[in-house]
Amino acid sequence: MRLVKEEFPEMDSLPQEVRDVTSRLSADYLIHDLQTGHFVTVLRFISPLMVRLGVPERRFYQLLAAVLSDYMKNIHKCQSVLRFSHFSGHKSFAWC
Repeated sequence: MRLVKEEFPEMDSLPQEVRDVTSRLSADYLIHDLQTGHFVTVLRFISPLMVRLGVPERRFYQLLAAVLSDYMKNIHKCQSVLRFSHFSGHKSFAWC
């Protein structure tokens, strides 16, 4: 498990034993790590299936980026909006 270096209130509930063995990464590195892990473990398998269903790979990732952008725009909790701006990894979809 990896966590962001910065402290957030949610971390207060973690037992010290968990904190002691958890890697801490900068926000930019953490979001990059999560995204690349997700691409490697999930999206690379879904993408070819979508191609077989008639959705080109580039279009699949464009749709994914649009859904993420829409979700982030429609978040109603101010705390969540601030978190999204802190974890700016969504910029990596700019190539779509």
